[in-house]
Amino acid sequence: IIIGMLELSRLESEAKNKSDEVTSLDEVIQEELVRFDTEIAKKNIKIVTNGDNFLVNISKEDVSSLVKNLIENAIRYNRDGGTVYIVLDKEQNSLTVKDTGIGIAKEDQDRIFERFYRVDKARSRKLGGTGLGLSIVKHVCNNDGIQIKVESELGKETSFILTFPVLLS
Repeated sequence: IIIGMLELSRLESEAKNKSDEVTSLDEVIQEELVRFDTEIAKKNIKIVTNGDNFLVNISKEDVSSLVKNLIENAIRYNRDGGTVYIVLDKEQNSLTVKDTGIGIAKEDQDRIFERFYRVDKARSRKLGGTGLGLSIVKHVCNNDGIQIKVESELGKETSFILTFPVLLS
């Protein structure tokens, strides 16, 4: 919780921030997937990545926060033997992280980016997590001009679609 709160505090203290740094999305995705090797193996989750890499004018730290939290949730709230799809769309400047997990009810979708909000408190305690990950994602998106969209069907799947600003460098 402390690390998550420190990350949120850093993000809240930064105004909208246009980075001079150019970051490769695919590079960050590959680095973050390595971080979750154990969890992926433990739940026998299949990872499917496709699309064409593109660069963004966002700090690697911010891109890593986005990707880490989205992948972590896609694994954590997926079913054993499920699949996580990570799709880069260079034409749309978008990243989609989709899982075949438990889904999010329509009435909860507006609140999932709130600090400490958990859709199913009993399940969240069992699976771990702080309720800060999607709040961090939302703050990074707000700070860096990234549009975020959630599509989910309860009991089936959830997709997070991030559309990045056009590369400025």
